[in-house]
Order: sequence, then structure tokens, then C-alpha cells
Amino acid sequence: MLEDLTAGEAQLNRLLDKRADAAAAEAARWSREAPYRAAEREAERLHRQALREEWFSFHLSQADRIEATARSLANKHRAAAKRLGEGAKAAGDPIGGSSADNVIEFRKQHQEKTKEEK
Repeated sequence: MLEDLTAGEAQLNRLLDKRADAAAAEAARWSREAPYRAAEREAERLHRQALREEWFSFHLSQADRIEATARSLANKHRAAAKRLGEGAKAAGDPIGGSSADNVIEFRKQHQEKTKEEK
């Protein structure tokens, strides 16, 4: 029985030594890879920063493009409204003209007419 205990203890010591050796090897591997991992993290950080800067630039340029398009479209509609107002004024239409009051009055009349048709 004493021999069984001694054999079991020896086997347990071998397992503990094997585990300690594996842990030491793993720690050594991690210490060798630490500089590589730090460099890899730094490269990843720089890559993310570059992507963030590209997206920032993209969104600003898109906003500028959309604003320019909207301005252009609004100017075209203003010009069309002015032409229509001048044409109506020349034809003697009392709602014609390009003043804001005339436009508001025209819109009110149009809304009332639309409600009556429904």
C-alpha cells in the first residue's frame, strides 16, 4: 500500500512538473510575442484612424454635394415660380406676380378649392 502511495505521488509530481513546464513555455512564448503584438496593435490603431479620416472626408464631401444640389434645385424652382408669376401678371391674373402675399393667397385659394372637390 505504501508503494501505491509513493507511485501515485510520483505520478502526481510528474503531472505537476509537466504543467509547470508548459506554463513556463507559454509565458516565454508570450514574452517573445509581446513586442510583435504591440506593433500589431499600433498598426491596427493607425489603420482605424486612417479609415476614420477617410469616412470623415467622405461625409463632409457628401454634405457639400447635397447642399449644392439642394441650392441649385431651389434656385430653379424660384426661377420657375417667378416666370409663372410674371406670366400671370402679364395676363391680368389678380393672383399673378411674385410677391409673398400673392403666393400665400394663391396657396389658400388652391387649398380651399381642393377641399371643395373632395
